[in-house]
Amino acid sequence: MIGHYLRVAFRQIARQRAFAGINMLGLSLVFACAIMVFAVIRHEYSYDRFHAKSERIARIIETQQYPSGDIRVAVTPFPLAPALVRDFPEIESTLRLYYGDYLNLGYGQNRFSEGPIYAESTFFDFFSYPLAQGDPATALKQKNTAVLSSETATKLFGAENPVGKTVRVDNKYDLTVTGVLARQSPASHLQVRLLVSLQTISDTWTEADREEWWRNSFSTYVLMRPNIDRSVLASRIDSILYKYRGEENSTRLFLQSLTDIHLTSDLVADNSVTTDTRRLFIYGLAALLVVIIACLNFVNLATVQTFLRSKEVGLRSCLGASLTQLRIQLLGETALTVGCAALLAIVWVELAFPFLRQALGTTLTRADLLSLPSGLGLIVSWLLVSTLVGGYLALAVVRSRPIASIRENRLRGGRIRAALVVLQFSISIVMILITLVILRQQQFTMTKSLGGHDEQILLIPLRGSETRDHAETLRKEIERLPGVLSATGYQQTPNNIQASSTYGWEDQPPDMEILFDENVIDHQFVRTFGINISSGRDLREGETGVCLINETAVRKIGWTDPIGKTIDLGVEKVSVVGVVQDFPHASLRTEIGPLVLYPRADRQQQLAVRIKPDVIKQTTPAIDDICRKVVPSGEFNPIFFDDTYDRLYRDEVQMQRTVSLFASLAIVLACLGLYGLAAFSIQRRTKEVGVRKVFGASIADILTLHAREYAVWLAIANLVAWPIGYLLSQQWLERFVYRTSVPWWSFVTVTLISLVLVAATVAFQTIRAAMTNPVQSLRYE
Repeated sequence: MIGHYLRVAFRQIARQRAFAGINMLGLSLVFACAIMVFAVIRHEYSYDRFHAKSERIARIIETQQYPSGDIRVAVTPFPLAPALVRDFPEIESTLRLYYGDYLNLGYGQNRFSEGPIYAESTFFDFFSYPLAQGDPATALKQKNTAVLSSETATKLFGAENPVGKTVRVDNKYDLTVTGVLARQSPASHLQVRLLVSLQTISDTWTEADREEWWRNSFSTYVLMRPNIDRSVLASRIDSILYKYRGEENSTRLFLQSLTDIHLTSDLVADNSVTTDTRRLFIYGLAALLVVIIACLNFVNLATVQTFLRSKEVGLRSCLGASLTQLRIQLLGETALTVGCAALLAIVWVELAFPFLRQALGTTLTRADLLSLPSGLGLIVSWLLVSTLVGGYLALAVVRSRPIASIRENRLRGGRIRAALVVLQFSISIVMILITLVILRQQQFTMTKSLGGHDEQILLIPLRGSETRDHAETLRKEIERLPGVLSATGYQQTPNNIQASSTYGWEDQPPDMEILFDENVIDHQFVRTFGINISSGRDLREGETGVCLINETAVRKIGWTDPIGKTIDLGVEKVSVVGVVQDFPHASLRTEIGPLVLYPRADRQQQLAVRIKPDVIKQTTPAIDDICRKVVPSGEFNPIFFDDTYDRLYRDEVQMQRTVSLFASLAIVLACLGLYGLAAFSIQRRTKEVGVRKVFGASIADILTLHAREYAVWLAIANLVAWPIGYLLSQQWLERFVYRTSVPWWSFVTVTLISLVLVAATVAFQTIRAAMTNPVQSLRYE
């Protein structure tokens, strides 16, 4: 019996090749995307769960309270960790991490730069990073010891065993390699390349530095004892800073679970690998929408098949087939089609994995895709789609009366089919509209840059203290090049200033406190980045004890004439010599805050070079030559300023790519379904086309007649999609304080796009039928 059903099913698929092909292709593409998205979401939520003590590990984060609003900070003071162990018996151990500046590493002729993580010796008690070489119990106990990742070890030592060997750092001191990490899991918020013992830097500090409670620089982790009441511990830790900082402290502490770190992306000064969970929601929603479109396609084409199969079913009923046998047969044929699509989806995933991995911005591996949950998800999807669609087909066909099915030549369900097509195109148009708005917001972000022409500004990171020691020499040498307009040294890129602090100012009211963003610059900074000065003057070469502030700072403080006023930076008081116009110095998702710019040569981390526009290609190699000549052991990886926007708005860029991908898939699926319906429709009207041609109808007349129905469906789909797309786009734009609008032309554009695609889809079938010899058309059937 099963063999008979299979033979009938394969014959049916072969007989209806077009419908079966469209269904399989559409479903396979959707299954492929669903597999990938499911694996990505599962992968993102699996971060840090591989650590053996993950349930007992938490990170301490701060909530700092200001009149302008609270901010959450991922770093804490150095003496917090021993105080926690001392005051809370529920805490078994603590770990402090410090993310340091880049170091120039050298071993023999091998040299490159790497960013270190300074860690206490308890590191391996917290995290389950296996060592390929070395002893985790002693690897970080001594000063000037380091553990390397396997990639870093290979770069420096090649095939040699690095344990026990020394690495020259910035041509100033040596680090002894005490261990090499085995291959790390990508699903960790902490990606280690160079792990240096914390003693290496803490032994150089004074006692006052070690007891500094107001400086936040360290990631502090706690290992809680088993079976403690975590909520009680969290409530007690909340107010510990009152004890050590005094009553004026308004900062509160919180426990953040280890497994929540990757999923929290709104913390200040967080060096962890994080993701925006809203992006995952968009992925899931987009995948769900295309699945819905594919299922609607399947159902729509199934209603057509009910017409094609009704006579067959009627005959089988008359010859004695039971309803159960007919339902099993139809369900089995659907399951076979869906199953073939599922298998084809695995092929698509295998072929498109590198592209999808990049488009979705994930560290997912093929092993994650081939996991048991992914396989079970595919099987569940197969059963679900087969049952829903096959069940509908079985009920629709079998409920028809046998004799009526044989006699009847009328396709039922026209309104339902039209509604499903409208729904498909509505979803597709909404996704295209959102894609256009995201692209427009990205362009808007670029136009909000500082002085424009960002492609002319080359940014050179000063990695390693040896390179930073030569920063001024580098700047002067580069500035002598004929193609260079100006060069400046600074601490943070002006579109991504993260450092902030509370400063006092002249005539400050006792109950008023402001959090200032800050950046260390030199006298060429304003000129190089094209920042406008609204009052006062720019910094002068070699000048100290002065600063620039932005217009927001002037408004917040309430000064009417800020020039000559003083700001207390803690280590020194500086005079305001100029006010710069407000520019977005952090994310466009937040409002522009008060900003202080002041000179300090020892804290410059980067160089920026503005190049004449017509000599960029010639000047860039000359700059590289100077860098290598001044600091031969340094590693320089310059980028242009406009490239930093892609990195700053990585989530938006990936979201745009993802939504674009799914919008394209949605419109392809919708057009595939429409192509199937158009083919069926023109097939049923073959004789009508022949008669119309005999009576003088032109190809254009027949095309217009046939496309009129689809044009009405498309118009309704646009009317449904426009308000939905507008509301969703507005909701997405509300993430940005500085944002664009939803332009009127985007509605016209999506209408034209959908119109062209639908016209192209139905025109081929219609024109082919219209060009057929009328004699052949009239002989049809």
